[in-house]
Amino acid sequence: MFEINNREVQTYTIDNHEFSVINDFYKYPDQVVNWITSFEPVWHKHMDGYFHQGVDFLDKRHHLYTYEIEPVYRFLEQVTQQKTEPDTLYDETSEQNEYFKISTNYTKFLNHKYDDHYFFPHIDLGKTAICYLNKSKSNGTNFYKSLDYTQGIEHKDHFIPKDNIELIHHVHSEYNKLLIWDGQDLYHGLCMDKKYTKEWRLNQVFFFTP
Repeated sequence: MFEINNREVQTYTIDNHEFSVINDFYKYPDQVVNWITSFEPVWHKHMDGYFHQGVDFLDKRHHLYTYEIEPVYRFLEQVTQQKTEPDTLYDETSEQNEYFKISTNYTKFLNHKYDDHYFFPHIDLGKTAICYLNKSKSNGTNFYKSLDYTQGIEHKDHFIPKDNIELIHHVHSEYNKLLIWDGQDLYHGLCMDKKYTKEWRLNQVFFFTP
């Protein structure tokens, strides 16, 4: 089900930051989506009612496991030249478990009143990859340069005034497109879209460490 369809990496640079794209990444993306969404997602970090969580948006995740995803992680390690991020959710001793994880971002907005704010710019531990899994093209991911911004508590210090951080690049969400960038070096976050008040925003994420 998680067979790779395309291994051709296209790379470009914006403001001295490198981005890599693989279009039509999975061979069977519909099967991937159907399998992921057949499982109930869980709240991300904070439960319903914690400041903006469950009030302005639903921020959830899937944390699933299958041995079928391991070749994808091995391939992306070659592309990123980094190691798969250790899996802190899986309480077993086998080092292989981190190669079996399926992690998603699964978000839905309950309103759309934040046109003068950005949605929680943040950084990660290393390189980050996202495979977009919504069928129609829509707003995807924003990338920023910090002006007057310190990352706060997710879901509490969540909506950032646009004059606190500079948008330097945007990548649209396109079905089955994989995007890779240095998540440790570059602030990033989802770009809000009114369509996600009616449907869930879904992508699969892969995290790596230097």
